[in-house]
Amino acid sequence: MIDFDFYGLITIIFFVFLFFAFAKSCIDVIAEPIALIFITLAFSMSFIWVVYGYSHYSLIVFFQFFLFFTFLRCGDLFARKFFKISKDNNSTPINRTSITGIPFLAFFSWLAFIIIIILNAIHIYKSGAALLSGNIDEAKTMGFSGGSGIIRRVNWSLLYFDFFCFALLYRLTKKISNVVAMIILTLLLMSLGSKGALISVLVMFSVLFASKSFFSGNRKRLNFIVFMFGGAGLLFSMFIFVISSDNFFEALSKFYTRLMYFGDVNLYLNNDYVSQQFSHFDFFNFIDFALNPLTSMFRLTDYYLPVGVQFVHVLNAGRLTIDGNYGPNLTFYATAILFFGWLGGGFFSSIVGFYVGFVRRVCITVSIAKPFRFLFYCYSYFLCLTLVTDPLMFIGVIYDSFFFILGTIVFSKILWLLLKKRNKLK
Repeated sequence: MIDFDFYGLITIIFFVFLFFAFAKSCIDVIAEPIALIFITLAFSMSFIWVVYGYSHYSLIVFFQFFLFFTFLRCGDLFARKFFKISKDNNSTPINRTSITGIPFLAFFSWLAFIIIIILNAIHIYKSGAALLSGNIDEAKTMGFSGGSGIIRRVNWSLLYFDFFCFALLYRLTKKISNVVAMIILTLLLMSLGSKGALISVLVMFSVLFASKSFFSGNRKRLNFIVFMFGGAGLLFSMFIFVISSDNFFEALSKFYTRLMYFGDVNLYLNNDYVSQQFSHFDFFNFIDFALNPLTSMFRLTDYYLPVGVQFVHVLNAGRLTIDGNYGPNLTFYATAILFFGWLGGGFFSSIVGFYVGFVRRVCITVSIAKPFRFLFYCYSYFLCLTLVTDPLMFIGVIYDSFFFILGTIVFSKILWLLLKKRNKLK
């Protein structure tokens, strides 16, 4: 437990403003993934500085951060050169008549919607809604067992992509049915106990509004609205802490601790006992963990416990009942240090930074003239937050996306062509 102190609070404010100053030119909408990435990394760095101060470990993490930020800029510049994007490119919005494939996009979106609703209705019928259970965290984790884990993987991939599809369809057609579908998908995410459901929806909209092809309105006004909603959310969170505390100072301490624990993985990574137990991890172990979501899907191997969960179990001497299957996310810099060491990890951090910078620049400038290409770049940018906060989870989501999103597109295309052929015969 980290006790509240004004030095720590000043440290948080300093790193948030420092990271924001660095990222300001990269942010168009204040809730887009890259903004949240910089904020969470600022909290992580604050945690490290408050707990470890100026130390060998702090310098190692700072080195990973420095390479990540540097190559993020390089990725952005490379995207500009590769796609010949000028610095002031505004990607003029496309007229609806110049966009191809809208009927098929609508067909795919509604077919995917039906699949998602049916699968989750079966899950809720068997396990109940996690949001209504006594222990939400346990229900949303243990509820997807007995073969129903595939439903959660569909939600992690196809559901989010389908939300992007309906948002684009509404932008192009202005049909209220698309808004209704987005509301239902949001309520579905909330019913499954996802604490970040509303945040995810806000981020997805921010990705779309950051695109100069999707939105050409006043971004200052948009950011003001987003800021007001975000501020209201923070005040609501603070209110929850206040009513659950004996006094305001205790509430402030809880809120402060919650912000600081964005860097809780460092408590395990820099623990001598834990680090010794994982000292054998190397590049080949990373490949093993990266392939596990794929091999376990086909029952070739067992599912591995997330490394963060293994950290908790090792620290508690293997007593699994102490914290159950919970643990910190293995952030990009933690993954880099654990599997590659501080020097090899620098190469890993550079790749992550380059990818984020490249994908973001392409996403916000690519035209919506080809809807599916636009949607895949938006979805890829949305997943960048997952890549930074937990690269191994990101790899698992990529596998899920390949099977469930591309699989549904292929199935939809086949069905679409068969229906068109049948109508022609008639």
